[in-house]
Amino acid sequence: MPGWGSEEFLFTWKLYRKNDQAHPFSGVGGENRLVEGLVERLVESQRKIMGFIKANPRISKRELSDKVGISTTAIDKNINKLKDKGLLKRIGPDKGGHWEVIK
Repeated sequence: MPGWGSEEFLFTWKLYRKNDQAHPFSGVGGENRLVEGLVERLVESQRKIMGFIKANPRISKRELSDKVGISTTAIDKNINKLKDKGLLKRIGPDKGGHWEVIK
């Protein structure tokens, strides 16, 4: 290439991969399995949250985060989804209140 020194090189390549349905990121089937796995984990996190709240209605979001193993932001998102589904309700203020499992 013009202006390049003798020790500079340009490499290009193409990588082809067989559409392996067993790989989680390949093909439509693999993408569907990946999404299903994410949904399963989300549902599992929500189940864990509900279980811990049933055992201790005064549990904090920080405690839930530690026990479930996800961030407090993820706890907030899951709690909001549970509230939207009508499964969980907060009684009283953030400090001094408690959770009520509706179902």
